[in-house]
Amino acid sequence: GNVFGSNAANMLLAGGLAALARPITFSGSLSIYASLLFLFAASTIFTMIIHYNKRVGRKLGVLMILSYLAYLIILIMYGGAI
Repeated sequence: GNVFGSNAANMLLAGGLAALARPITFSGSLSIYASLLFLFAASTIFTMIIHYNKRVGRKLGVLMILSYLAYLIILIMYGGAI
């Protein structure tokens, strides 16, 4: 809980302060929608796996790394990084 809370607070604080200095605009490009879809899918899948297995072993770790690499490749192919 502490890790997630501090990361959320840091992102919101830094994002809020940056938006005060200069408004943040989003283009609505494909990479944003792909990122949101990947985030939702990965969170759901890995939460279910961890819930049933109760541990993260080497196989799941490799699967997580490979899925992240696939996500990066998709972003590069369809519009670059955010």
